Amino acid sequence: MEDEYRAVVLRAEIDWLRRVVTDLGDGSLTWDRALIDETLSRFG
Repeated sequence: MEDEYRAVVLRAEIDWLRRVVTDLGDGSLTWDRALIDETLSRFG
């Protein structure tokens, strides 16, 4: 059971990563560096 769980989680993570790479490549995923820095200064 534990091995099955790990396999399912790994597949989900790989799928998520592929979608992130695709979104970065087509420009649908962007970020604001200033907002990231501000958030890190508050919570980091």
